Amino acid sequence: MSLGGFKRLPWEIGDKSGEGTTLNNISQIFKARGDYESALTYLHQALNIRLEIGDKSGEGNTLNNISKIFAARGDYKSALTYLHQSLDIRQKIGDKSGEGTTLNDIATIAHTHGDFGTALRYLKQALDIALEIGDAAGTCLTTINIGHSQWQSNQNDEAHKSWAHAYQIAKKIGHAQALKTLTSIAEQLKLPNGVESWKTIGKSK
Repeated sequence: MSLGGFKRLPWEIGDKSGEGTTLNNISQIFKARGDYESALTYLHQALNIRLEIGDKSGEGNTLNNISKIFAARGDYKSALTYLHQSLDIRQKIGDKSGEGTTLNDIATIAHTHGDFGTALRYLKQALDIALEIGDAAGTCLTTINIGHSQWQSNQNDEAHKSWAHAYQIAKKIGHAQALKTLTSIAEQLKLPNGVESWKTIGKSK
C-alpha cells in the first residue's frame, strides 16, 4: 500500500480523529526507515489535529512518539521535554496506563545516561501504577527494567530478586517477550540452569 493511499480516506470524510491516528501511523513508517525528519513532520501535523479537537489522550500519545524520534536521534534533552509534557497531560486526565508508559520512557533515558538512581525512581512510580491498575504485563516488564538499573547500581542481590519476581509473573501470564529477555539475562550471567534458575533464586530470596 502506498503512503498516498494510506492517508486518503480520513481526509475525504472529515474524520479528524482518524486523520490524527493515520498521521501517527505514517510517522512510524518513516521512523522505521530512519527518515526522522519526515516522521517529525507527520507527528507535528498529528499533534496540531489533537490540539484542534481537544483530544488530550491522543495528544499525550503523540508527544510520546515525538520524544522517541528525538531519542533515536540522540537528542535526549528534547526527548525529555516532550515526555514531561506528555506526563503532565496523562496525570491531568487520569490516564494511568499512559502515565506508566511515559514514566518508563523517562526512566529509559535516565538509564541510558547512567543516572540509575533517577531511572529507579521513575521505574518504581511506573511499577506502582501497573500494580494499581492490575497490568500484569506492565508489572513484569517494569520489574525487569528495575532489575537492569539495580544491576548497574551494583545492587546485584536486589536485581536478582527483581528478575526472579518478573520470571514468576511472566510464567504465570505466558509473556513470551519477558521470558526471552530473562533467558538472555540468565545466559549473560551464566546461571547454571539457564532461565529456570530464576525459579530457584525466587524461592531462596
